Amino acid sequence: RRGRNEIQADERSTIVLLPVGDGGRRRAWRAVVVRENGTESLSILGEKGPVAANEDLAAWADSWKPARAIVVLPPSATVCRTCTLPPVQGEQLVSALRLQAETALLGGVPAHRVGLAPLPEAPGADGRQGIVLAWPESAGSPDLPKLPGYTEVRFAPTLACILALVRGLPPASPMVLADRDDGSILFVLAGRNRHLVVRSTREDSGDPDA
Repeated sequence: RRGRNEIQADERSTIVLLPVGDGGRRRAWRAVVVRENGTESLSILGEKGPVAANEDLAAWADSWKPARAIVVLPPSATVCRTCTLPPVQGEQLVSALRLQAETALLGGVPAHRVGLAPLPEAPGADGRQGIVLAWPESAGSPDLPKLPGYTEVRFAPTLACILALVRGLPPASPMVLADRDDGSILFVLAGRNRHLVVRSTREDSGDPDA
């Protein structure tokens, strides 16, 4: 990564691109630059949006030299599955989760577009769960604003961001995310036996009364 070293990108700074509507059927972005202050502390350095997919953000973002960009994928672009894990630990737990992911996806999504992780056991739950998140190739890749050349682009499903907020545990009250522009609706809640329940659906976004 010769270019990043020459520019001296700030490894603590990240630009986050959040999907938003631009008032029509096209996808736009909200850009937020954050810097890590510690293990669990962030500072917001700058915000901009809505930003069109063809807009040049390189000069704006260059003020903070973000080493990476995290592009948040809308729920409609990803597939999510929860699964019950056996009472094992370590590599056995990871192997069991990987096997369940392969069974659920049946090889329909390339491995580099799949993320999986065992979740913490919630208080009162009768076992651990795992989460499988996939970004099918049929969903395509979003058009992005132009970013600095030294900024490494990564992608994260919306659900992964929400799970990070609740530390992988079922939320105390149901969480709902509705996107009028693409019609996607995401539910995250605690089900029976304190297990995490995730549901994603899509409504007709062409209905103004929806």
